Amino acid sequence: MTAEWEHPLAGESARAFAAFCAYRDMPASERSIARVHQTHIKTASKSKRWLAEWSRRFAWVERAAGYDAFLDSVKREAAREAIVEMATRQAEEGMALQEKGLKRLQQMPLKSMSASDAIRAMEVGVRIERLARGEPAEITRGHFTIRPAADLTDDELAQVIAAGQLTPSRGGRTEDPTE
Repeated sequence: MTAEWEHPLAGESARAFAAFCAYRDMPASERSIARVHQTHIKTASKSKRWLAEWSRRFAWVERAAGYDAFLDSVKREAAREAIVEMATRQAEEGMALQEKGLKRLQQMPLKSMSASDAIRAMEVGVRIERLARGEPAEITRGHFTIRPAADLTDDELAQVIAAGQLTPSRGGRTEDPTE
């Protein structure tokens, strides 16, 4: 099945179809019979009346709208494909970063202080992979995000303790009673 904007309609002359193509191919915001006449027709004003007649008889507005909808669907599909390709590539890059961090960590002597760099590479790789696969970057449990107690402000820590989610321990550290 051919689209109504690709070929002349029954009874549409080559000249009328060429005028339609000029109309169709204009940006929608600039599309008009006057613009077609101004930019593509260099004859007498009588031709402007013919353009109006062809537009009415051969449904230029509707055909151009169909063409616009077709182009929009093509662009959206291309964007979807690009997003899938990007997510796949980023997930693979995140996994590669994790692998490099793990290899580096395994090769390090125990007394080496640059282990944090390898651990950071693994953490970043996990985050990149999770985001690329549409997963949250942080692991959550229930309705709250698990965060180390050391990252909490004093007010947040007091709220957590008051709610019974953490109990203070000796030495200024907190313990999670659920673990």
